[in-house]
Amino acid sequence: MPRTPQLTPGEIPEGAERADAAQHGTDGLIALRDRRLVCSNAVFSVYFDKLEQPDGRQVVDYLSIVPKTLAEGGISGVAIMPEVDGLLGLVHVFRHPLRAAGWEIPRGFVDPDESVVDAALRELREEAHLEATASNLVDLGRLAPEAAMFAGRAQLYLARQCVRVHGDSAKELGHGALRFFSLAEIADLAAADEIQDPCTLVAYLRYRQLASGTAGER
Repeated sequence: MPRTPQLTPGEIPEGAERADAAQHGTDGLIALRDRRLVCSNAVFSVYFDKLEQPDGRQVVDYLSIVPKTLAEGGISGVAIMPEVDGLLGLVHVFRHPLRAAGWEIPRGFVDPDESVVDAALRELREEAHLEATASNLVDLGRLAPEAAMFAGRAQLYLARQCVRVHGDSAKELGHGALRFFSLAEIADLAAADEIQDPCTLVAYLRYRQLASGTAGER
């Protein structure tokens, strides 16, 4: 089940003392000495951390973005590549921080008290107006979208045998049309920089590996 971290300003999270002890070994773990809350919203807490390296050097005001809901394995979000009749669905999305649009697979956050599978099926409905069953979800592995500052992972899925349902794309910020593409067309979009989202690119790569029979077992 998802868990909601309860961190307060200046609190050292669980594991910091273990890291401190381990820094005297050979694994090179970094100790967290202090944590200061900068801001938060319904989804994230943003901290400035004080870190100490194994050789004693310190880094102050290291930016850490911590999701408020994490499922087992540090999963904070899901990304789903929908498949219909051998074609793959992408949504045209405008991303405010970049002030630019691109093609992405449906994705979103895991809600409190929601399983990762349920989150994937919900995001598929909300963002692509597609339905699939849990038995038609194929595990495509995990992804750390920005490990240098973001303390969460995305679970990637392929959703087979999707069925269209009615919905309103206007409810999702920046979301436009859903279109279906062949593998060759997605490769062309990526080569033209029209796909820059890492979840989409990694899911595409792992789908190709799955289709060719070269993917490892999960």
